[in-house]
Amino acid sequence: MTGQETCIRNVALCSAVLLMAACNIQPSRQSPILQRTVLELVDWNRPVLWVRIANYNLVPVTNAQIVYEAHADGQESKGTFTIKEAIPAGAVRNFVNIRLATVSPQSEKISLKLIDVEEIR
Repeated sequence: MTGQETCIRNVALCSAVLLMAACNIQPSRQSPILQRTVLELVDWNRPVLWVRIANYNLVPVTNAQIVYEAHADGQESKGTFTIKEAIPAGAVRNFVNIRLATVSPQSEKISLKLIDVEEIR
C-alpha cells in the first residue's frame, strides 16, 4: 500500500468514526462497505427525489439499494429502488430526478434508508 493509499484510508476511517460519534450512531452488523456509505435526502419535490450518496470506502461502490416509505392522508406507500451508477472511493455523488411512480404527489413525508451497496472490484 502506498503512502497516498494509507492516507486516504486513514482519512476515510477517521471521517466515519467522527460521523458516528457526532450523530451518536451505534455500530451495527451491516457490512463494513455499507457502514461507510451515507445516503442523504437533499430535496423532495413530490414524487421526484434528489439524493446524495457519499462513499467513505477505499473502493468504489455501485448498486445502492434504497428502501422508501411515503405517507399521504393516512395512506402508506413503500418500495425499493436501486441506483446502479458507480460512486468512486472517497467521492460524493448527487442523483437528481429520481421519480417514484408509486408515491402520491400529495404525500406529506418520506423516509429513505440505504440497505445495500456492492463493492466494485
